Amino acid sequence: MKIRMQEAEELLLVYIYFYEQEGYMLNNGGESYKECYLLLDEVNDWIGISLESENMIKDHIEIHNGFINFADNEWTILFGKGLQIHNKVKYECITDLHDRFYRGIELILVKSIVPNISHASNLLRIS
Repeated sequence: MKIRMQEAEELLLVYIYFYEQEGYMLNNGGESYKECYLLLDEVNDWIGISLESENMIKDHIEIHNGFINFADNEWTILFGKGLQIHNKVKYECITDLHDRFYRGIELILVKSIVPNISHASNLLRIS
Protein backbone atom coordinates (compact mmCIF):
# COMPACT_ATOMS: atom_id res chain seq x y z
CA MET A 1 0.00 0.00 0.00
CA LYS A 2 1.21 3.47 -0.89
CA ILE A 3 -0.37 6.88 -0.47
CA ARG A 4 -0.16 9.94 -2.68
CA MET A 5 -1.24 13.31 -1.30
CA GLN A 6 -1.60 16.69 -2.90
CA GLU A 7 -2.65 19.91 -1.23
CA ALA A 8 -5.15 22.15 -2.99
CA GLU A 9 -6.11 25.25 -0.97
CA GLU A 10 -8.20 23.95 1.96
CA LEU A 11 -8.33 20.42 0.55
CA LEU A 12 -6.08 17.41 0.75
CA LEU A 13 -6.36 15.04 -2.23
CA VAL A 14 -5.46 11.51 -1.14
CA TYR A 15 -5.09 8.33 -3.16
CA ILE A 16 -4.41 5.04 -1.38
CA TYR A 17 -3.39 2.39 -3.85
CA PHE A 18 -2.70 -1.30 -3.66
CA TYR A 19 -1.07 -1.89 -7.07
CA GLU A 20 1.87 -0.16 -8.67
CA GLN A 21 0.47 2.54 -10.93
CA GLU A 22 2.74 1.41 -13.72
CA GLY A 23 0.91 -1.92 -13.78
CA TYR A 24 -0.83 -3.29 -16.84
CA MET A 25 -4.37 -3.53 -15.42
CA LEU A 26 -7.08 -1.08 -16.30
CA ASN A 27 -9.92 -0.29 -13.96
CA ASN A 28 -13.15 -1.96 -15.00
CA GLY A 29 -15.33 -0.65 -12.23
CA GLY A 30 -15.55 1.63 -9.27
CA GLU A 31 -17.82 3.30 -6.78
CA SER A 32 -18.57 7.00 -6.45
CA TYR A 33 -19.78 8.49 -3.19
CA LYS A 34 -18.97 5.25 -1.34
CA GLU A 35 -19.55 5.57 2.38
CA CYS A 36 -16.35 5.14 4.34
CA TYR A 37 -15.01 6.20 7.72
CA LEU A 38 -11.90 8.16 8.60
CA LEU A 39 -10.26 6.44 11.56
CA LEU A 40 -8.75 8.58 14.30
CA ASP A 41 -6.61 7.81 17.34
CA GLU A 42 -6.99 9.13 20.89
CA VAL A 43 -5.72 12.62 19.96
CA ASN A 44 -7.75 12.72 16.70
CA ASP A 45 -4.78 12.06 14.41
CA TRP A 46 -5.80 10.33 11.17
CA ILE A 47 -4.68 6.69 11.27
CA GLY A 48 -6.65 5.03 8.45
CA ILE A 49 -10.00 4.35 6.83
CA SER A 50 -12.67 1.68 6.91
CA LEU A 51 -15.42 0.72 4.48
CA GLU A 52 -18.03 -1.98 4.15
CA SER A 53 -17.70 -4.01 0.99
CA GLU A 54 -17.76 -7.49 -0.48
CA ASN A 55 -15.05 -6.43 -2.94
CA MET A 56 -11.53 -7.55 -2.07
CA ILE A 57 -8.36 -5.74 -1.11
CA LYS A 58 -5.01 -7.36 -1.69
CA ASP A 59 -1.84 -5.38 -1.22
CA HIS A 60 0.41 -5.84 -4.25
CA ILE A 61 2.99 -3.34 -3.03
CA GLU A 62 5.40 -3.75 -0.15
CA ILE A 63 3.21 -3.07 2.85
CA HIS A 64 5.82 -1.37 5.10
CA ASN A 65 4.05 -0.79 8.40
CA GLY A 66 0.49 -0.63 7.08
CA PHE A 67 -2.25 -2.99 8.21
CA ILE A 68 -5.24 -4.29 6.23
CA ASN A 69 -7.94 -6.45 7.82
CA PHE A 70 -11.34 -7.82 6.77
CA ALA A 71 -13.96 -8.75 9.38
CA ASP A 72 -17.77 -8.68 9.43
CA ASN A 73 -17.93 -7.39 5.82
CA GLU A 74 -15.79 -4.35 6.74
CA TRP A 75 -12.29 -3.48 5.55
CA THR A 76 -10.02 -1.69 8.01
CA ILE A 77 -6.95 -0.03 6.54
CA LEU A 78 -4.51 1.39 9.09
CA PHE A 79 -1.38 3.38 8.27
CA GLY A 80 0.64 1.51 10.89
CA LYS A 81 0.56 -1.70 12.88
CA GLY A 82 -0.63 -1.48 16.46
CA LEU A 83 -2.63 1.74 16.05
CA GLN A 84 -5.76 1.96 18.18
CA ILE A 85 -9.02 3.34 16.75
CA HIS A 86 -10.75 5.75 19.14
CA ASN A 87 -13.08 7.59 16.79
CA LYS A 88 -14.69 7.23 13.34
CA VAL A 89 -15.84 10.10 11.13
CA LYS A 90 -18.31 9.27 8.37
CA TYR A 91 -17.05 10.40 4.95
CA GLU A 92 -17.27 9.52 1.25
CA CYS A 93 -14.64 8.04 -1.00
CA ILE A 94 -14.26 7.04 -4.63
CA THR A 95 -12.94 3.57 -5.43
CA ASP A 96 -11.22 2.01 -8.43
CA LEU A 97 -11.88 -1.68 -9.08
CA HIS A 98 -10.56 -4.41 -11.33
CA ASP A 99 -12.51 -7.68 -11.26
CA ARG A 100 -13.90 -6.99 -7.75
CA PHE A 101 -10.47 -6.13 -6.32
CA TYR A 102 -9.81 -2.60 -5.13
CA ARG A 103 -6.96 -0.99 -7.02
CA GLY A 104 -7.21 2.18 -4.98
CA ILE A 105 -9.31 4.50 -2.87
CA GLU A 106 -9.54 8.25 -3.41
CA LEU A 107 -10.49 10.80 -0.78
CA ILE A 108 -10.94 14.55 -1.07
CA LEU A 109 -10.47 15.74 2.48
CA VAL A 110 -11.03 19.10 4.09
CA LYS A 111 -7.72 19.80 5.84
CA SER A 112 -9.40 20.85 9.08
CA ILE A 113 -10.92 17.35 9.45
CA VAL A 114 -7.51 15.65 9.40
CA PRO A 115 -5.04 18.22 10.69
CA ASN A 116 -2.37 15.61 11.46
CA ILE A 117 -1.34 13.07 8.81
CA SER A 118 1.91 11.94 10.42
CA HIS A 119 0.81 8.29 10.65
CA ALA A 120 0.52 8.16 6.85
CA SER A 121 4.04 9.53 6.29
CA ASN A 122 5.73 6.10 6.18
CA LEU A 123 3.46 5.15 3.25
CA LEU A 124 3.74 8.40 1.31
CA ARG A 125 4.95 8.29 -2.25
CA ILE A 126 5.94 11.61 -3.74
CA SER A 127 4.50 12.34 -7.19
